[in-house]
Amino acid sequence: MKPTQRQEGFTLIEVMISIVIMTVGLVSLLGVFGLAFKENTDDLRESPVVALLEHLIGKGRQVRVYDPHIRLEEIYGSNQRFVLAAIPHIANLLESRLEHMLEWADHVIVTQQPAAAAAELIARSGLPMLDVAGAASWESARAV
Repeated sequence: MKPTQRQEGFTLIEVMISIVIMTVGLVSLLGVFGLAFKENTDDLRESPVVALLEHLIGKGRQVRVYDPHIRLEEIYGSNQRFVLAAIPHIANLLESRLEHMLEWADHVIVTQQPAAAAAELIARSGLPMLDVAGAASWESARAV
């Protein structure tokens, strides 16, 4: 976009943040499933979820994150610099097990397609859930 052009409308991240805030309101313990910009990767540089986390944390929400592909100790280079600059305390937010995040949270925000086993755990948790990715058929996950 040229500097003289005016942007109209909202960005995807602005819409996602608005949906999350309107849906979960003042809930204090938010579990987020998925951090990377797409499934099956550990690349965080294009992830709208990073901006979502920055916003939620800035508004005083307590957040924990589980992504099966993110292992902070295995992230290097520009990907590591990006996430540490955006969320310096990311290590304190990441859960190594989905079960731990689900036990801690009051609500779950699903930002990417979970594998079948993860979808089943999320569904069986009974937690209120916001699926911003349109990721799964939760009724079929509950029926398993």
